Amino acid sequence: MPSDPKLRAEVLRKFGRRKEILEAPSVIEAKAEHMLGHWARTALPDRFGAQIATVSRLAAVRYRTALLAARDRLVARLDALDPALIADPMAALEADDEERALLMLLPDREVLRTLDAAVVISPARQGGGDPEAWRPWITKSHQDTHIERFKKGLPPRDITADPAWNVRTHGLQPSGIGTPASGGQVWNVDLDLPADSGPPAPPDTEGSALPETMAFLVVQSMLLTGFDAPVEQVLYLDCKLSGAGLLQAVARTNRPYPAKKWGQVVDYVGIGPELADSLASYDQEHLRHVLGYRNVSVDHLQPDYQGPQPDGSSPDRDGLLLRSDAAAKALLEDLGAKVTRFLAGQNVTDPGDESQWEDFLGQRLDDPLRRGEFDERVRDFLTALNAVLPDPEALKCRELAGQLGTLQYMARRRYLDGREQFSPRRYGAKVRQLISQHIETTGIRQRIPPVELTDPEFMERVDANADPRARCSYMTGSLKLRITAKIGGDRAGYQRFSVRLEEIIARMRDDFEQAAADLKRLVGDVAAAEREPEDGDSLDSRTERLVLGLLQQHAEEAGREPWPPGTDLIRAARGLTREMSVLVRRPQIHTQVAARNRMRSELCEHLEIWLDMDWDDIGDLASHLTELAVERYEYFLGYQPRDEADGGDT
Repeated sequence: MPSDPKLRAEVLRKFGRRKEILEAPSVIEAKAEHMLGHWARTALPDRFGAQIATVSRLAAVRYRTALLAARDRLVARLDALDPALIADPMAALEADDEERALLMLLPDREVLRTLDAAVVISPARQGGGDPEAWRPWITKSHQDTHIERFKKGLPPRDITADPAWNVRTHGLQPSGIGTPASGGQVWNVDLDLPADSGPPAPPDTEGSALPETMAFLVVQSMLLTGFDAPVEQVLYLDCKLSGAGLLQAVARTNRPYPAKKWGQVVDYVGIGPELADSLASYDQEHLRHVLGYRNVSVDHLQPDYQGPQPDGSSPDRDGLLLRSDAAAKALLEDLGAKVTRFLAGQNVTDPGDESQWEDFLGQRLDDPLRRGEFDERVRDFLTALNAVLPDPEALKCRELAGQLGTLQYMARRRYLDGREQFSPRRYGAKVRQLISQHIETTGIRQRIPPVELTDPEFMERVDANADPRARCSYMTGSLKLRITAKIGGDRAGYQRFSVRLEEIIARMRDDFEQAAADLKRLVGDVAAAEREPEDGDSLDSRTERLVLGLLQQHAEEAGREPWPPGTDLIRAARGLTREMSVLVRRPQIHTQVAARNRMRSELCEHLEIWLDMDWDDIGDLASHLTELAVERYEYFLGYQPRDEADGGDT
């Protein structure tokens, strides 16, 4: 339909009534193709649903048929992609616009294949009859089922609670596991997509499992007012609405939902004048308060408006009811300027220039407050970018998004602070995919070591960084993390590692190359200490040896041996371990402080018995022994004294 009101009216007079045109199969087919493509690019990545408001019941039924046909064509195009193109990590940068759009959709191919749409319409009035095929759409019980499935949302994109930026090629399974505890990389995740099981069952098939991907509700005069479905982000309007009904329909997309910053309304019939009239009926002062603009005029929506359309350049009112392209441009320019000004203040004039990274990452971001500000600036920009992608204005920011995401990724990996609080899932799937592509195509990933320093690739990837400051940063972060995690289970050993680390850090700025060499030796010593020891004292390395280490550390810190000369520490360590293996079995030892305090008190008595220690020397040692037993609960629970394990004397 022409955008000019006069031409549109002329077409309507020449070719028929509005309703007949809006019901025409060819018109519906073209619009359904556009709707599916728009939804797949903008709403599908973050698992949002959509609603289509149609001019009639017949149009609603035809829309469902057209949507499923468009779905099948889209899946066929995905399946027809060249395998070489799919496997090429550079493909997204070098492909044409159509290929790039398909590559972006490829990870969601399975969801698209099983995508379903439901029609919700009222039955014919008295005296009328409806086709039997319409029964699933007009029966109340079926409608309730469709609505419930729609509200449940789409299948989650990832199976982990905290999925990350997938550093991988399009559609291929990554090898890492998504949780730090499992030894995989923090920023990686496995996907578990269901196997291809054929086409989805019809929604009214009895006894069959319904497909999970109910993405669209197609309605006519239903579910537009009072309908609460937070998962809905997009409303496609293909019928005229006005007054309060129009405003309520538009508000359907603004219900709060995870990762949803705002809703979208796609207008196919030209509701601008009706929207302007509806808003004009409200008190202007109230609108100023609600919308946050001094000038809330919407005259630019009227068909006879002669002035320039707002472009977002004026803070007075240009953000009010902009066209989507103008709104996206204004928003991204503002947030992009804020983050680039922040970087310029840190001497990063080009985020893509790696020569400027090390000073920024290693020195500027050493300040946790500055790291927090950087996170906030990047978060605001990338969140907004995800919301408006793949708008042409947003696509212009792809390179900057990849650079910022990579810098943030590297900062998180280096400092390893806030791993519980910071998650890349705060960004939508579209932005995460952009960052993943950038990390992969630039080769950054090969220079970012895994978090765990015992990982076989840790030192290989550390050494791949030419700048010694980067090597020091990665090793320091992982060593701190390892020592903190392990010190409760081997306080004596890891306290020594902690002292060595602090000494290296203190002299690091004098010679980064030497510090990197010292840290590399420390990494090796930590890894070696976690392997089974070769000592010939036959102590159990998981329990008895650690108790002996605490006794020796206690003497070193006291500057004397707080037990009688000639005391057999090995025998004492075995005896104390036996007592700890009994005490640790008490209920609530993990959850109640009182239970641990009782264990500590009894260990004080055992220390008097086994080591003949003065009461003043016992308190801290008993606390450390209690901490060790709780930290290594499973080992002490399964401990067997030497005489029970092999028949020898203790």
